[in-house]
This record gives sequence, structure tokens and C-alpha cells, in this order.
Amino acid sequence: MSLRKATNILLAGRTGFFASVATPLVNYGAVASSSGLNVYFMRKGEIESGISVMDPETREVVGVSKAAAEMGVWKTIYCRWIYLVPIFFTNPILEAFATALKVMPK
Repeated sequence: MSLRKATNILLAGRTGFFASVATPLVNYGAVASSSGLNVYFMRKGEIESGISVMDPETREVVGVSKAAAEMGVWKTIYCRWIYLVPIFFTNPILEAFATALKVMPK
């Protein structure tokens, strides 16, 4: 909420590409951070106790690894951050280009 208020103060009365992308940027930050925290706290038990590691050829469990659990959680968080990018930024960027090309209705 503080970032949204600061953005409103900084962009008061401004238009253009940055102004049209600023709001989705704030929204992206909020959703990405909450999504990442959700994954981390829901999987914290697996990080602390470890997950089973299997041999890819025999499919037998060869041990338990805390490092593999942490790596898996972080990869999940990174994937969530990445798949949110088109959701939040495609429309504002296309709208900014349409406005710049003067094909956007007023």
C-alpha cells in the first residue's frame, strides 16, 4: 500500500509509457511477493526435513536432501515470478504502443 501511495505521488498528472506501466508494476510486486512467501511457508517443513532423492534410472530412493528441497522451492518461486510477467504487463505495454501509434481511441 505504501508503494502504491508513493507511485501516485510520483506520477501525479504524468502520462506516457512509464505512467501506464507503473500501476501494473506495483501490482506485480504485491502478487509476486505474496505468492513467493506462500510457497516458502507452505513448503518450509520440507526444507527443514528434506525430500526424497531418487536415482533416475532405477527410481529407487537413495537418500533425503534438504538442499534439493530448498532448490525445488526456490525454482517454484522463480517460476511463479516469471509466469506473472505476461499477466501484468502485456496489456499496459500494448496499450502504450497503441497510444504512441495514435490508434488507441480516446
